[in-house]
Amino acid sequence: MLLTWITPLAIVPTITLLGLSLYELGAKQATMVLMILFSQYLRDLQFPIPLCKAGGGFQVSRLPLFTFLPLLITICISWSLCAILTAYDAIPEGSTARTDFAGSLIQDAPWFRVPYPGQWGMPTVSVAGVVGSWQGSSRRSWRAIGDYFACARVANVPPPPTHALNRGVGVEGIGCVLAGIFGTSSGTASYSGNIALVGITKVGSRSVVLCSGLMMLLFGVFGKFGAVFATLPEPVLGGVLIFVFSVVTAIGLSTLQYVDLASSRNLLILGFSIFMGMALPNSLWP
Repeated sequence: MLLTWITPLAIVPTITLLGLSLYELGAKQATMVLMILFSQYLRDLQFPIPLCKAGGGFQVSRLPLFTFLPLLITICISWSLCAILTAYDAIPEGSTARTDFAGSLIQDAPWFRVPYPGQWGMPTVSVAGVVGSWQGSSRRSWRAIGDYFACARVANVPPPPTHALNRGVGVEGIGCVLAGIFGTSSGTASYSGNIALVGITKVGSRSVVLCSGLMMLLFGVFGKFGAVFATLPEPVLGGVLIFVFSVVTAIGLSTLQYVDLASSRNLLILGFSIFMGMALPNSLWP
Protein backbone atom coordinates (compact mmCIF):
# COMPACT_ATOMS: atom_id res chain seq x y z
CA MET A 1 0.00 0.00 0.00
CA LEU A 2 2.84 2.41 0.85
CA LEU A 3 4.43 1.85 -2.55
CA THR A 4 1.69 4.05 -3.98
CA TRP A 5 3.44 7.06 -2.41
CA ILE A 6 7.02 5.79 -2.01
CA THR A 7 8.41 6.46 -5.47
CA PRO A 8 11.98 7.31 -6.55
CA LEU A 9 11.07 10.96 -5.97
CA ALA A 10 10.41 10.11 -2.30
CA ILE A 11 13.40 7.80 -1.92
CA VAL A 12 15.95 10.41 -3.10
CA PRO A 13 15.43 13.00 -0.31
CA THR A 14 14.93 10.29 2.32
CA ILE A 15 18.25 8.52 1.73
CA THR A 16 20.10 11.74 0.88
CA LEU A 17 19.00 13.48 4.09
CA LEU A 18 20.06 10.46 6.10
CA GLY A 19 23.58 10.81 4.77
CA LEU A 20 23.65 14.58 5.30
CA SER A 21 22.23 14.44 8.83
CA LEU A 22 25.56 13.45 10.43
CA TYR A 23 27.83 15.95 8.70
CA GLU A 24 28.40 17.96 11.89
CA LEU A 25 29.46 14.92 13.91
CA GLY A 26 31.81 13.68 11.23
CA ALA A 27 33.31 17.09 10.48
CA LYS A 28 34.20 17.67 14.14
CA GLN A 29 35.76 14.27 14.75
CA ALA A 30 37.05 12.99 11.44
CA THR A 31 40.47 11.65 10.49
CA MET A 32 40.10 9.92 7.16
CA VAL A 33 43.27 10.30 5.09
CA LEU A 34 43.90 6.54 5.23
CA MET A 35 40.30 5.83 4.24
CA ILE A 36 40.61 7.81 1.02
CA LEU A 37 44.09 6.44 0.30
CA PHE A 38 43.07 2.78 0.68
CA SER A 39 39.66 2.89 -0.99
CA GLN A 40 40.47 5.20 -3.90
CA TYR A 41 44.18 4.91 -4.72
CA LEU A 42 45.26 1.47 -3.48
CA ARG A 43 42.09 -0.48 -4.17
CA ASP A 44 43.67 -2.53 -6.97
CA LEU A 45 46.81 -3.44 -5.00
CA GLN A 46 47.10 -7.26 -4.80
CA PHE A 47 48.35 -9.02 -1.65
CA PRO A 48 49.65 -12.62 -1.66
CA ILE A 49 47.54 -14.72 0.71
CA PRO A 50 48.43 -18.41 1.43
CA LEU A 51 45.36 -20.64 1.29
CA CYS A 52 44.88 -24.35 2.04
CA LYS A 53 44.08 -26.55 -0.95
CA ALA A 54 41.37 -29.20 -0.79
CA GLY A 55 43.80 -32.04 -1.43
CA GLY A 56 46.37 -30.76 1.04
CA GLY A 57 49.16 -28.25 0.86
CA PHE A 58 49.00 -24.53 0.22
CA GLN A 59 48.49 -22.22 -2.68
CA VAL A 60 49.11 -18.50 -2.90
CA SER A 61 46.26 -16.32 -4.10
CA ARG A 62 46.46 -12.61 -4.70
CA LEU A 63 43.58 -10.62 -3.26
CA PRO A 64 42.81 -6.87 -3.38
CA LEU A 65 42.40 -6.41 0.38
CA PHE A 66 41.95 -2.65 0.12
CA THR A 67 38.92 -3.26 -2.10
CA PHE A 68 37.15 -5.53 0.38
CA LEU A 69 38.44 -4.25 3.74
CA PRO A 70 39.25 -0.52 3.48
CA LEU A 71 37.17 0.40 6.54
CA LEU A 72 38.47 -2.42 8.74
CA ILE A 73 42.11 -1.82 7.83
CA THR A 74 41.77 1.92 8.38
CA ILE A 75 40.12 1.44 11.77
CA CYS A 76 42.79 -1.04 12.92
CA ILE A 77 45.69 1.21 11.87
CA SER A 78 44.20 4.42 13.30
CA TRP A 79 43.07 2.70 16.49
CA SER A 80 46.52 1.16 17.02
CA LEU A 81 48.21 4.50 16.40
CA CYS A 82 45.97 6.20 18.97
CA ALA A 83 46.72 3.43 21.47
CA ILE A 84 50.49 3.84 21.00
CA LEU A 85 50.31 7.64 21.33
CA THR A 86 48.14 7.26 24.43
CA ALA A 87 50.59 4.84 26.03
CA TYR A 88 53.43 7.37 25.57
CA ASP A 89 51.22 10.33 26.63
CA ALA A 90 51.72 11.99 23.25
CA ILE A 91 48.01 12.87 23.25
CA PRO A 92 46.95 15.38 25.95
CA GLU A 93 44.68 14.29 28.77
CA GLY A 94 40.99 14.72 28.06
CA SER A 95 41.37 14.38 24.29
CA THR A 96 38.81 12.16 22.58
CA ALA A 97 41.65 10.69 20.53
CA ARG A 98 42.94 8.84 23.60
CA THR A 99 42.00 5.18 24.01
CA ASP A 100 41.74 5.41 27.80
CA PHE A 101 38.94 7.99 27.88
CA ALA A 102 36.51 5.19 28.82
CA GLY A 103 38.26 4.87 32.18
CA SER A 104 38.00 1.50 33.90
CA LEU A 105 35.26 0.24 31.60
CA ILE A 106 37.25 -2.78 30.42
CA GLN A 107 38.20 -3.78 33.98
CA ASP A 108 34.64 -3.37 35.27
CA ALA A 109 32.94 -5.21 32.39
CA PRO A 110 32.06 -8.87 33.11
CA TRP A 111 33.69 -11.58 31.05
CA PHE A 112 30.42 -13.32 30.25
CA ARG A 113 26.82 -12.14 30.48
CA VAL A 114 23.70 -13.57 28.86
CA PRO A 115 20.79 -11.13 28.45
CA TYR A 116 17.37 -12.41 29.42
CA PRO A 117 13.78 -11.13 29.20
CA GLY A 118 12.81 -8.68 31.90
CA GLN A 119 16.40 -8.12 33.04
CA TRP A 120 15.64 -4.47 33.90
CA GLY A 121 12.29 -5.21 35.52
CA MET A 122 8.76 -5.75 34.26
CA PRO A 123 7.85 -3.77 31.13
CA THR A 124 5.53 -0.82 31.64
CA VAL A 125 2.97 0.47 29.15
CA SER A 126 1.75 4.06 28.86
CA VAL A 127 -0.27 5.97 26.30
CA ALA A 128 2.60 8.37 25.62
CA GLY A 129 5.05 5.50 25.21
CA VAL A 130 2.77 3.60 22.84
CA VAL A 131 2.01 6.65 20.68
CA GLY A 132 5.66 7.70 20.53
CA SER A 133 6.83 4.18 19.72
CA TRP A 134 4.16 3.78 17.06
CA GLN A 135 5.13 7.03 15.35
CA GLY A 136 8.82 6.16 15.42
CA SER A 137 8.37 2.60 14.17
CA SER A 138 5.94 3.59 11.41
CA ARG A 139 8.27 6.28 10.08
CA ARG A 140 11.17 3.86 10.29
CA SER A 141 9.19 1.31 8.27
CA TRP A 142 8.62 3.87 5.53
CA ARG A 143 12.32 4.68 5.44
CA ALA A 144 13.18 0.98 5.43
CA ILE A 145 11.38 0.58 2.12
CA GLY A 146 13.65 3.26 0.67
CA ASP A 147 16.64 1.38 2.15
CA TYR A 148 15.59 -1.83 0.41
CA PHE A 149 15.38 -0.12 -2.97
CA ALA A 150 18.71 1.65 -2.40
CA CYS A 151 20.38 -1.63 -1.45
CA ALA A 152 19.06 -3.29 -4.59
CA ARG A 153 20.39 -0.36 -6.59
CA VAL A 154 23.89 -0.73 -5.09
CA ALA A 155 23.90 -4.52 -5.50
CA ASN A 156 22.85 -4.20 -9.18
CA VAL A 157 19.82 -6.45 -8.76
CA PRO A 158 16.18 -5.83 -9.73
CA PRO A 159 14.04 -3.81 -7.31
CA PRO A 160 12.59 -5.96 -4.49
CA PRO A 161 9.07 -7.30 -5.10
CA THR A 162 6.17 -6.40 -2.84
CA HIS A 163 6.24 -9.67 -0.87
CA ALA A 164 9.93 -9.15 -0.08
CA LEU A 165 9.24 -5.64 1.21
CA ASN A 166 6.45 -6.98 3.41
CA ARG A 167 8.71 -9.66 4.86
CA GLY A 168 11.49 -7.15 5.52
CA VAL A 169 9.24 -4.73 7.40
CA GLY A 170 7.65 -7.66 9.26
CA VAL A 171 11.00 -9.00 10.42
CA GLU A 172 12.00 -5.54 11.62
CA GLY A 173 8.79 -5.48 13.66
CA ILE A 174 9.64 -8.85 15.21
CA GLY A 175 13.09 -7.49 16.05
CA CYS A 176 11.53 -4.49 17.81
CA VAL A 177 9.30 -6.80 19.87
CA LEU A 178 12.29 -8.92 20.90
CA ALA A 179 14.27 -5.77 21.74
CA GLY A 180 11.47 -4.60 24.01
CA ILE A 181 11.25 -7.99 25.74
CA PHE A 182 14.99 -7.99 26.44
CA GLY A 183 14.88 -4.38 27.65
CA THR A 184 17.08 -2.59 25.13
CA SER A 185 16.82 1.18 24.88
CA SER A 186 15.73 1.17 21.24
CA GLY A 187 14.21 -1.08 18.64
CA THR A 188 15.95 -2.74 15.74
CA ALA A 189 15.74 -1.74 12.10
CA SER A 190 17.68 -1.82 8.86
CA TYR A 191 20.72 0.44 8.96
CA SER A 192 21.38 2.60 5.92
CA GLY A 193 25.11 2.65 6.65
CA ASN A 194 25.26 -1.03 5.73
CA ILE A 195 24.10 -0.12 2.23
CA ALA A 196 27.22 2.00 1.92
CA LEU A 197 29.32 -0.98 3.04
CA VAL A 198 27.82 -3.06 0.24
CA GLY A 199 28.80 -0.34 -2.22
CA ILE A 200 32.33 0.00 -0.80
CA THR A 201 33.21 -3.68 -0.43
CA LYS A 202 31.13 -4.97 -3.37
CA VAL A 203 30.03 -7.84 -1.11
CA GLY A 204 26.27 -8.38 -1.21
CA SER A 205 26.07 -12.05 -0.25
CA ARG A 206 23.30 -12.97 2.16
CA SER A 207 25.61 -15.63 3.62
CA VAL A 208 28.01 -12.88 4.70
CA VAL A 209 25.17 -11.00 6.38
CA LEU A 210 24.03 -14.20 8.14
CA CYS A 211 27.55 -14.97 9.40
CA SER A 212 27.96 -11.38 10.59
CA GLY A 213 24.70 -11.60 12.53
CA LEU A 214 25.74 -14.85 14.18
CA MET A 215 29.11 -13.33 15.14
CA MET A 216 27.40 -10.34 16.73
CA LEU A 217 25.11 -12.63 18.73
CA LEU A 218 28.10 -14.65 19.90
CA PHE A 219 30.35 -11.73 20.81
CA GLY A 220 27.44 -9.86 22.38
CA VAL A 221 27.55 -12.11 25.45
CA PHE A 222 31.24 -11.34 26.11
CA GLY A 223 31.32 -8.12 28.13
CA LYS A 224 35.06 -7.57 27.77
CA PHE A 225 34.76 -7.76 24.00
CA GLY A 226 32.18 -4.99 23.87
CA ALA A 227 34.14 -2.87 26.37
CA VAL A 228 37.21 -2.99 24.12
CA PHE A 229 35.21 -1.48 21.27
CA ALA A 230 34.10 1.30 23.62
CA THR A 231 37.71 2.55 23.56
CA LEU A 232 37.45 3.36 19.84
CA PRO A 233 38.58 7.01 19.60
CA GLU A 234 35.99 9.49 18.41
CA PRO A 235 38.17 10.91 15.58
CA VAL A 236 38.46 7.39 14.13
CA LEU A 237 34.71 6.90 14.42
CA GLY A 238 34.11 10.32 12.86
CA GLY A 239 36.26 9.41 9.86
CA VAL A 240 34.27 6.23 9.35
CA LEU A 241 30.98 8.15 9.60
CA ILE A 242 32.06 10.71 7.00
CA PHE A 243 33.13 8.03 4.56
CA VAL A 244 30.12 5.77 5.04
CA PHE A 245 27.47 8.47 5.00
CA SER A 246 29.06 10.21 2.05
CA VAL A 247 28.40 7.02 0.13
CA VAL A 248 24.86 6.89 1.52
CA THR A 249 24.26 10.45 0.28
CA ALA A 250 25.58 9.54 -3.16
CA ILE A 251 23.39 6.43 -3.27
CA GLY A 252 20.35 8.55 -2.53
CA LEU A 253 21.24 11.02 -5.27
CA SER A 254 21.90 8.21 -7.77
CA THR A 255 18.19 7.37 -7.71
CA LEU A 256 17.60 10.67 -9.55
CA GLN A 257 18.23 8.78 -12.78
CA TYR A 258 14.70 7.40 -12.44
CA VAL A 259 13.16 10.86 -11.89
CA ASP A 260 12.07 13.18 -14.67
CA LEU A 261 14.15 16.25 -13.85
CA ALA A 262 12.60 18.18 -16.73
CA SER A 263 9.38 18.43 -14.68
CA SER A 264 9.12 21.62 -12.62
CA ARG A 265 6.82 19.75 -10.22
CA ASN A 266 9.46 17.12 -9.53
CA LEU A 267 12.14 19.76 -9.04
CA LEU A 268 9.97 21.62 -6.54
CA ILE A 269 9.18 18.47 -4.55
CA LEU A 270 12.81 17.38 -4.55
CA GLY A 271 14.28 20.74 -3.56
CA PHE A 272 11.58 21.51 -0.99
CA SER A 273 11.94 18.08 0.68
CA ILE A 274 15.71 18.32 1.06
CA PHE A 275 15.66 21.98 2.13
CA MET A 276 12.94 21.53 4.76
CA GLY A 277 14.49 18.28 5.95
CA MET A 278 17.66 20.20 6.83
CA ALA A 279 15.99 23.44 7.99
CA LEU A 280 13.28 22.12 10.33
CA PRO A 281 15.56 20.31 12.82
CA ASN A 282 17.68 23.45 13.24
CA SER A 283 14.63 25.69 13.71
CA LEU A 284 12.84 23.38 16.13
CA TRP A 285 15.87 22.42 18.23
CA PRO A 286 18.38 25.31 18.08
